[in-house]
Amino acid sequence: DPPLEELCSGRCGPIIPMDETTQRWGAAGDRNCNGTASGESCQMYCLNRWEQPSLDGIPQPGVANCTDSTWQGTNLTCTVRAPIDLMFSEYHSETSRKALEIWNPTCTAKDISLYQIEVYEAGEHTILHTVNPTSFMIPSRGTWFIGDRSGSPYLSTPDHIPASDMWNGDEAIVLRRLSDNRVIDRIGQVGFDPGGEWNDGTAETHGAGLKRRPEILTGDALHGGPFHTSVFVPSTEWLPVGQGDVSGFGSHSATIEPC
Repeated sequence: DPPLEELCSGRCGPIIPMDETTQRWGAAGDRNCNGTASGESCQMYCLNRWEQPSLDGIPQPGVANCTDSTWQGTNLTCTVRAPIDLMFSEYHSETSRKALEIWNPTCTAKDISLYQIEVYEAGEHTILHTVNPTSFMIPSRGTWFIGDRSGSPYLSTPDHIPASDMWNGDEAIVLRRLSDNRVIDRIGQVGFDPGGEWNDGTAETHGAGLKRRPEILTGDALHGGPFHTSVFVPSTEWLPVGQGDVSGFGSHSATIEPC
C-alpha cells in the first residue's frame, strides 16, 4: 500500500492521533474526508485484518472509498478486535506427515472439548472427517495440535493422533464452537475446489505448510457465512512453511499484549 501521505494528502484532512492500542486510521489515527475534492477519492481502510472498521459508527465489512459524493464528511474509525477465542495457528500437509495446530490467544484457559474440527471435501459442503477432542484445558497463549504420528520433529507430543490421513491439501477445514454452533476459523473455502491445493503463489497447502502471521490475533470468522464460502487467499493471514518442517508445532509466537 502507498504511504498515507501519498494516498490522502490534501484530500482527506489531517491525521488525528489516537491511542494505537484501541483505534487507528492507517498507521495511527482517524481520518476525516471533508477535504475531498470533486472527482477525487480517498481510500479508507484499516491497517490490520483484526481491526473492525466503522464509518461514523456504522460497522463496515472492510475497505471503503471516501468520495466527494458518498462519504464526504465521514469519519473512519478502526477499532482493534481483541483476541476472543481459539484459532488455527499452523497447518501441514504432505504425504509423510500431516499436522494442525490450534492456539489460544486469550488470557483464560479454554477447554478444547467444547469445539469441533471439520474437514470438508474439496468443492463440496460434505464433511469428510470430524474431530471431537477430549477434554483438555489449553492454557492462555498455549497450543493443542493434531499430528498424524508422534515423533521428534515436533516440539512436543501431538495431543491427538488420528486413525487415518484427514486431508491432502485441497480440503477446507473449519473450527466450530459448539456452544453456539458458530464457525470461528477456517483454512480454505468450503464449497470450492482449488484444484489440488490452496496456492496463491506465495503460500500453499500441499507438500508444505502454513504458519499464522504473528499479527493475526483472531480467527478468520468474518469472511462469509456458516460454511465460509468466501475466497481463501493463504498469504493474507499465513506465512509459508517449507516441506518437512513441522518443528514449530507445540508453540506459537504472536505480536500480542501480555495478559
